[in-house]
Amino acid sequence: LVKLTCEDGFVLAGTLFRPGTSPTTRPAVVISCATGVTQAFYHPFARHLCSFGCAVLTYDFRGIGLSFPGWVPSQREDDEEKKIAL
Repeated sequence: LVKLTCEDGFVLAGTLFRPGTSPTTRPAVVISCATGVTQAFYHPFARHLCSFGCAVLTYDFRGIGLSFPGWVPSQREDDEEKKIAL
């Protein structure tokens, strides 16, 4: 697990895949997930790239997968109040 700290202090969770060989230079790939899709979906592809010598970083966006900070309060009550106000 890799922790990526954003400018505002929010921490994103990532995974770094390193190839078994250690040349002085190697290609690097960053995989940005689709909206609502966790990084785990891309791990097989990341491993595949890694098998060809690429270092690969995957990460979860804010509020998704391992970058989800915890429980978020329900907005249901607020939604009900808005419906009544309409």
